[in-house]
Amino acid sequence: MKQYALSRILQFPLILAVIYVVTFMMVWVVPGDPFQNSDRAMDPAQLQQLKEKLNADTWYGFLAHYPVQLILHQDFGPSMRNQEFRVNEIIAARFPVSFKLGLIALTIAVIVGMTVGTLSAVYRDGLIDWAGMTLTLVGISIPAFVTAAILLVVLIGKYNLFPLGQGTGSSLPLAALVLPAISLALAPMAYIVRLQRVSMLDVLGADYVRTARAKGLSKPWVVIKHCMRNAFLPVLSYLGPAAALTLTGSFVVERVFNLNGLGQVFIDSVTNRDQTMILALVMVYSTLVLVLNLVVDLLYGFVDPRIDVTAAN
Repeated sequence: MKQYALSRILQFPLILAVIYVVTFMMVWVVPGDPFQNSDRAMDPAQLQQLKEKLNADTWYGFLAHYPVQLILHQDFGPSMRNQEFRVNEIIAARFPVSFKLGLIALTIAVIVGMTVGTLSAVYRDGLIDWAGMTLTLVGISIPAFVTAAILLVVLIGKYNLFPLGQGTGSSLPLAALVLPAISLALAPMAYIVRLQRVSMLDVLGADYVRTARAKGLSKPWVVIKHCMRNAFLPVLSYLGPAAALTLTGSFVVERVFNLNGLGQVFIDSVTNRDQTMILALVMVYSTLVLVLNLVVDLLYGFVDPRIDVTAAN
């Protein structure tokens, strides 16, 4: 297991290098000068100093210099939009909001999705199953930003039941994350319901389940003790992409609820062609996706020891 994890970690630099080059080329081909894309013209001496610092006189110079600066100094450099701010400082201030939002949304999706999916399978073709499938259809069909707009207008605009997101990090009240998390959790929750239902139906028909019932064990005990662990494996496979979805999907949701997370920063950086900010955010999110997928793969061995995650390696 350790060798498998180490081999996967050693692949990260190559994958991140490819992502960096592709992202850089996509940003670079956009027309315009990122150094002059601001409300006021930059002083020529200050502009030349910034270009020399980033080695950005040529595109290939910046392409080669930026990763070296990042690796040697752990520094994403200054924002090209606002040179007085460091990219590291912006990410450090805004990341906790996006992380909390994604974590709460993923928790809601897993708990509600597994519960509804299990009940739908146990009470197949009943009222609970019908309600679960309806929830799945709604979650898959309605985009997160539409759900966010509806919740914002009804529960905040009309009834003022929740505060609108303000502040960053620990200063942001937890109540301000409830509605954004629900908006973000609806789509992954719907997929988890479907996966859990199908998997649970298959497990409920297994021989060991019938044997446990024949020995006199109650149905709830058999479902909780013997079925849910094996039925959880397809859901576990989905958790890696689902975690990435709750992070990347928060871009629009954060904008709707006025949350000061990385979502708004990313949208503004794309609009303003802030190359250093775009590259930094893409690399941060890509690293998170790689790490989360590795964690999910390693968890297979703990959930079901019979699975050899190193077999395909």
